[in-house]
Amino acid sequence: MLNQPQVPDKCPRCGSTQFQLAKIGQYNVISNGGYQSLTKLHDVMVCLCGHTVLIERPQRREDRQSLQNSLEAAQKYRERAGPEQIKAELERDFVTHAEFEALSERVSTLEAFLQQLTDTDQHEGQENGSGDHAK
Repeated sequence: MLNQPQVPDKCPRCGSTQFQLAKIGQYNVISNGGYQSLTKLHDVMVCLCGHTVLIERPQRREDRQSLQNSLEAAQKYRERAGPEQIKAELERDFVTHAEFEALSERVSTLEAFLQQLTDTDQHEGQENGSGDHAK
């Protein structure tokens, strides 16, 4: 059959026989914060090494070309991006646990300070009667 999924026996890149089945497609972020699929989802097998094997051929020519371009771009990126580059990019884009803890502590300190200011304003309002401040 022409569109019968072709599940690989082993990865053509590393020889592994372990894969993760994934559904991929193009998405758009919608106003409520969710995602909306712009294309039909396609089945791919992702090897432990990151190599992606298309197991279902999209029927529309435009979808095939877009998907093929995306797979090739991802492959080229993986080939040129060694572990150190990927690690540097992750470090640039994410905070470490220590940074997260320090930021959480700062936020807690600011929250306590703001609560103290709010409590002081409420206490002064009660001492002045109705809460209106005379000027």
